[in-house]
Formats: sequence, C-alpha cells, structure tokens
Amino acid sequence: MGRYSLDLRQKVVTAYKLGKGSRRQLAEQFMLSPATVHSYIKQYRETQDLTPKKPGPKRPGKLEAYRDLIVKMVKDYPDCPVG
Repeated sequence: MGRYSLDLRQKVVTAYKLGKGSRRQLAEQFMLSPATVHSYIKQYRETQDLTPKKPGPKRPGKLEAYRDLIVKMVKDYPDCPVG
C-alpha cells in the first residue's frame, strides 16, 4: 500500500491538536488505523514534520532461498498440477 498524502497527515494532526476527538475517533473519521494516527502524532511531536519517511530496504521473500529449486521443478514438470 502506498503512503498517505501529506495533506491527510496534516488534517489528522491538526484535528488532534484542536481536540476534535481521540486518536481512535480520528482514526474512524479519517478511515485510518489507530496505530497510523498515533504514528503521525508521534512523528509530528518528535520532528515537527509529517513528510512520509523513506522506505527501508526490501526483505527477501520466504521462498527466495528455494528459488533455484522451484524454477528447476517448474521446468522439469511443466504439466504438474498444483495443489
């Protein structure tokens, strides 16, 4: 899922600062999770900035260690039913 816009982040934090509701109420109002609202408020308190953070490094998938084996099996048995 992509990152939420800076405008939405600012609306959430502004509503919280103005006392328009609790974190849970704001989460429901803006259709976000309470954890997301909490992270926006925390980020604003710590940095006074709501710019989305840069994504971290990608982790390899669980099957990456078996990639060569899977590719070989598909080549060797192309008509094998899955399941």
